[in-house]
Amino acid sequence: METLAKWMELGTSMGLEGDRLRTLMEEQQSVARAERAEQRELVALQLELENRKLELENKKREDETQTGSDRKTNFKVPKLPSFKDTDDMDAYLLRFERYVTTQGLDKSRWAVTLSALLTGKALETYCRLDEDDGIDYKKVKAALLKRFQLTAE
Repeated sequence: METLAKWMELGTSMGLEGDRLRTLMEEQQSVARAERAEQRELVALQLELENRKLELENKKREDETQTGSDRKTNFKVPKLPSFKDTDDMDAYLLRFERYVTTQGLDKSRWAVTLSALLTGKALETYCRLDEDDGIDYKKVKAALLKRFQLTAE
């Protein structure tokens, strides 16, 4: 309202009166309304942008949480007792192979899954393998059988 009074004062100081002054005042009011409308639209767009950012962040968090849960689901330790040095390695490996086969576990993950069940000398043997051999079930099995003196030799 103060702005309107200033425009009226400015118009009269310029010698405007009557219809010309009223036209100036109406134009000023129209411009002021348009500016307020633009300001409201800008605020609405900023709010919408912030809401979209939040939605994207939430979706990203949900995706990460889902991916994390998938990882946990995919890499569960089998519900088998851990191998102890007093156990028969050959029998334990046979039991393990039957279990992972019936569970439908991909063969490429057998070695890592088995490693979670090893203790003592068996775990020590597994840890001594290099990284490539440590993920190859046949090589892990051969190393364990050799350590427990169950090879054909």
